[in-house]
Amino acid sequence: MYKVEQFKNTAELKEYAKNRYQLEIRGNLSLENAIASLNEQLNEASKAMENSKTEKPQDTPTPTQKPKKKETAAEREQRMMRGQKRKKNIASASALQIVRDGRKARGQR
Repeated sequence: MYKVEQFKNTAELKEYAKNRYQLEIRGNLSLENAIASLNEQLNEASKAMENSKTEKPQDTPTPTQKPKKKETAAEREQRMMRGQKRKKNIASASALQIVRDGRKARGQR
């Protein structure tokens, strides 16, 4: 802030006070205008969000969500057999590998 002693006479002081007051009024008005425009933008955004929520029906599944098909007894049996075959293949492959490793150790093919 300025001190009164800085001004040569009261006319300068009055002029400074008048200019300062006008600047404050302009600043307050610009702040009020900015606040009002921000409030309007906020209201528009909230309305848009509410509209987007109401537009999407929740009942219909999206294309990625397919209704799950019930598995029949025959399909379940096939699935179990595939799993068992896989286990047998893994076991036989590891057994063959053990046999091969033993033969290599003894120098046979």
